[in-house]
Amino acid sequence: MGTLSDLLALAQQRALKLGLPYQGALTPRESWEVWQLAPGAQLVDIRTRAERDWVGRVPAAVELEWSSWPGMQRNPDFLTQLRQQVDPEALVMFREGDPATHLSIILKGEVNIQYTLGDGELRTVDTLVEGDLLMWSALVEPYHATAMGTTTKETHLLRIDAARLRDLCDRDPLLGYRLMTQVARLLAHRLESARVQLAVV
Repeated sequence: MGTLSDLLALAQQRALKLGLPYQGALTPRESWEVWQLAPGAQLVDIRTRAERDWVGRVPAAVELEWSSWPGMQRNPDFLTQLRQQVDPEALVMFREGDPATHLSIILKGEVNIQYTLGDGELRTVDTLVEGDLLMWSALVEPYHATAMGTTTKETHLLRIDAARLRDLCDRDPLLGYRLMTQVARLLAHRLESARVQLAVV
């Protein structure tokens, strides 16, 4: 794996060499490396819906058609839709499916909780603020994030090692009961917020 600068420079050189009408070209492996080296980056899948249905989807990618099938007509609203779905100032803190290794409390700032809908739209269903609990899934198997979390503000977190906390709860059932009761209340609130947001057309 090269550095991020090396990979982006390689992408630009390849695009120039091939005479491509865009700034850079990466192989799938290089794209994956960029995503690992720049955890705040967002992947935009510009294939047609038909391609995604036939070939498969990329987990946690924003789905936005560059052209539509059949006919491969160019999407005249691509840039507008891109600006609506991807905030260039937003930092991705975690993606759906990422390992949930820590339970966090927001000390400062805010985190937007987002889901990718069936049509590829990225929808914010809740905004967590100071004092809110983040990454509850670190307490519940299979210990993976269930949504994407982004922020556009300076955000500070108090992170708690989830494995050690779960072990402590196993050894102190009363603590575990009280903690999971709070998590259940939190989930009820989050599910209601998500239901309301997803119902908005």
